[in-house]
Amino acid sequence: MFSKDNYIRFWFAFVYPNMSFIESGNSRIVLDKIRKGLVTSHTAFVYEDVCREKMWDLNAEDAWPFHFSRIGRWWDGDTEIDIAALDPEGINLILGECKFWQEPVGLNVLHDLEQKTERVPWEKPHRKNWFVLFSAGGFTDELRQLAAARSDVLLVDDH
Repeated sequence: MFSKDNYIRFWFAFVYPNMSFIESGNSRIVLDKIRKGLVTSHTAFVYEDVCREKMWDLNAEDAWPFHFSRIGRWWDGDTEIDIAALDPEGINLILGECKFWQEPVGLNVLHDLEQKTERVPWEKPHRKNWFVLFSAGGFTDELRQLAAARSDVLLVDDH
């Protein structure tokens, strides 16, 4: 599923709009455009898909004291949250961010996510909020310490 969807996404982002360069033999121009836009226009979105898929694995591994039944992203026109997972039976809401950065993710990302949470209306007065942060570049020691002290924050990285 991922490779097919992501291949099509890549093709429409980089190949199709540059067909005239490709057909005229100017592949260097196309490669430069791909290098400049690959992470921001493609890889970061693919990383979000991978993180949402990893959420199902975490769900099966009992990462939370409940199991969510739906997952996607949330936005209201002004605010976007990469991960939103619902446990409608227990009124739990997992919200998360996926950062495909080289540098470690710090406390500011968690604090921003906590502020964004206030905009999500689903069962707001009764729900329990949980947070998950995914990072390709790891996490700062300060954020790791805070997450270790809180049961509602989960950090996931490749390190």
